[in-house]
Amino acid sequence: MKNTSYFYKKETLRMRFSPSLLIRLSWGVLTVLSASGCGKTIISGMGPMTAQAAAAIAAYDDPDLLGKALPNNLITDEGYLGIAPDNVDLLVGTASTYSLYAAAFVEEIDQEHAKKLYLRGRELGLRALEQNPRFKKAVEQGSLEAFAAALESFKKKDVPALFWTAFNWAGWINLHRDDPAAVVDVPRVQALVERVLSLEPDFYAGSAHVLRGVLAVTRPKMLGGDPELAEQEFQRALAAAPDYLMTRVLHAQYVARQANDAAQFKKDLDETLAADVAKMPSQRLANELAKRRAKLLLGMQKSLF
Repeated sequence: MKNTSYFYKKETLRMRFSPSLLIRLSWGVLTVLSASGCGKTIISGMGPMTAQAAAAIAAYDDPDLLGKALPNNLITDEGYLGIAPDNVDLLVGTASTYSLYAAAFVEEIDQEHAKKLYLRGRELGLRALEQNPRFKKAVEQGSLEAFAAALESFKKKDVPALFWTAFNWAGWINLHRDDPAAVVDVPRVQALVERVLSLEPDFYAGSAHVLRGVLAVTRPKMLGGDPELAEQEFQRALAAAPDYLMTRVLHAQYVARQANDAAQFKKDLDETLAADVAKMPSQRLANELAKRRAKLLLGMQKSLF
C-alpha cells in the first residue's frame, strides 16, 4: 500500500494556511455572531484585544507576510462593523489598519486603490469621532470654525481616533493634490493634528509632529506652507523617538526633497539603512518598512534631483 503520510501532511499545511479558508472561517464566525443575537455584546468586549493586536502588529518583523494578511484582516473587521457599527475601538482599529495597508503596501503601486483605502479609513475615523455629539453637530454644520471648536471637547483617550482620522485624511488629500475640492480640507486635518499635539505630542513615536511637518512643507507659502516649521516639527519627532526610522525617511522624502537638498536626502536614507531596527522593538514593523522605502528612494535619487 502506498505511503500517503507525506502527502497528507502537505495537504494539511496547505489547508491550514489557505487565505480562502481563513476568509471562510472568519465569515463563519461572523455568521454565528449575527445569528446568536449577542454579537454586539461580544464585540464590545474586544476593546483590550484590539489594542493588544495592534501592538503585536507594530512589533511584527515580516512586512511581506503582513502585507498579504492585512486584506483579510480588513474584511473581517468590516464584518464585525456590520454587527457593531458604532463600536469606537473597532472603528479606530480598522481605520488604523486601512492607513497602514494603504501607506505601506498599496500607494507606491496603485494610487487609485490607495485613494479608496484612505477614504474608507477617514470615514471610519470620523464615525468614531462622531460618537461625540458636539463634534457630530459641528460636522453637520459644515463650518471650519465649528469643527475646530468641537475638537476641544476631546480628551487624551480620544487621541488614537483623532490621529488616525487625520492620517487617512491627509493621505487621501496627498493623492488629490490637483483637486481644489480636496485641498480645501487641509485646515480640518490641521485642526485634528493640532488637537493631538495638545493632548499627547509624542503619540505613536511623535508621528503627529511628522504629519504637521509634512502639511507645512507640501503647501505653497501663499497657502500656509512653512519649510522652517516643517524642519522644526521633524526635529521634535526625532527627539521624541530617535530610533523610529520612518521619521528620517519621511524627512528625506518631503523636507530634503522640497529643499532640493540631495546631500541631506542621501544622509537621511543612508542613516536609515545603517540603523538597527531592533533598537525599537515596539515599532519593528515601521522600521523594517522604513528600510525598504529608504532603499527604494535611494534608487530614485537621480530622477528626483
